[in-house]
Amino acid sequence: MPMYEYKCSECEHIFTEIHPIDKRHLPCDKPCPQCNKNAVEHSICASALISPIRLGRVKPRSDFRERMKQIKKGHRYDSKAKIKDY
Repeated sequence: MPMYEYKCSECEHIFTEIHPIDKRHLPCDKPCPQCNKNAVEHSICASALISPIRLGRVKPRSDFRERMKQIKKGHRYDSKAKIKDY
């Protein structure tokens, strides 16, 4: 889900929220969380895409977790060189 940046034109408070693309203007209809005035605008910025797995909303499939365990088991690391040996 994309992360969007919003700015209050009254108090200059900047905040971010995560919304589906079709609901990205939803915070513009609500008051500012800091000054409580209806002056929130969608700020122009590059929206960040966030994985629902990283947010903890969706767990990865069990076969994915098993494959990651296999990769970690076979992975060697040289602590002196600080370089991963593949």
